[in-house]
Amino acid sequence: PPPAANDHCADAADIAGEGTFNFDTRGALTDGTASCDLTIGRDVWFDWTAPCAGDFNVSLCAGSTGDTIFNAYSSLACPPDQANEIACDDDGCGGVGGPSIANINGIAAGAHVLIRISHFGGSTGEQGAFVISRVGGSCGPTCPCDWNSSGSLNSQDFFDFLVSFFGGNADFNNSGTTNSQDFFDFLVCFFTPPTGC
Repeated sequence: PPPAANDHCADAADIAGEGTFNFDTRGALTDGTASCDLTIGRDVWFDWTAPCAGDFNVSLCAGSTGDTIFNAYSSLACPPDQANEIACDDDGCGGVGGPSIANINGIAAGAHVLIRISHFGGSTGEQGAFVISRVGGSCGPTCPCDWNSSGSLNSQDFFDFLVSFFGGNADFNNSGTTNSQDFFDFLVCFFTPPTGC
């Protein structure tokens, strides 16, 4: 198959919060190196936004059986500088040297972390998933109208919501479609924020 859209560092896919995130390294090329293994191949990239402050675990064994390599960087600059590497894990899953769990520690709410998922050596790649979870429990109630997940509700959330709304990507009420009801529901949340905002 052709490489995924987030095959190159500069095209990192935006993800945010805790949860399960899918990846596909089949057909992917390789850019950069990893401090914990110099024989990496077939990498894909993510720009993860932390939902709250704290330490986070990343498990690649939730949906991966290959010999994966995980890297995290404190800067979104591409190609990543090894000086900005904050986590590196070269353990596989499914009996291949696992379990593959990395720690991203001391992250601020709203911080952006560049994540790379790659494979050992000459792997052909795979479809898989990784799970990001906060150490010591989830972040608690999140603010649904903190649209940009910055950790604070302000006018930038309103402007970012408008961009998403006019781009057809603002299904605020999870109805399956973006329409005027999403806009009205967002306004109610923005002007009368619930607990967690």
